[in-house]
Amino acid sequence: MTRILVLADTHLNHWAGLSPAVEREVAEADWVVHCGDFTGPDLLDEFERRSRKLSAVYGNTDGTAIRHRLPDKLLLDIAGLKVAVIHPSWGGPPWGLEKEVLRVFPQADIILYGHTHEPEKLQRNHTLLLNPGQGYATVGYPATYGLLNIDDGGVEAQILEA
Repeated sequence: MTRILVLADTHLNHWAGLSPAVEREVAEADWVVHCGDFTGPDLLDEFERRSRKLSAVYGNTDGTAIRHRLPDKLLLDIAGLKVAVIHPSWGGPPWGLEKEVLRVFPQADIILYGHTHEPEKLQRNHTLLLNPGQGYATVGYPATYGLLNIDDGGVEAQILEA
């Protein structure tokens, strides 16, 4: 079984801003996927250092220091499944974003995306769409993250509060 931690929209400059639950999940996950908007390059450095395996894209608020290091989208093969990762980097209104990312990755089994700050788990035809929400807490909104367990082509997906 492959345990994947999914994060997005951390909007932090330093590791110390992450919740203890997210720190623990990074240490336990087989693979960490970040769907963009790290904000600070020091945070990206720490994810690279602390993750067993990290796949990440840049988001619309990430500056050139991060954009030079990461792509705007990825298509991964995880346990035989096509897993797409996108922020989207073009930003814009969050409404209807799932339709846009489905157009970008029509062949994906799973699409992991950020930008809206709203956690969401949807099934559209054969594709699972997962937005882990925002990786930091604000007034009235907790930090959230996604967990995927992939085993022999089967997927268990959940969104948790940090």
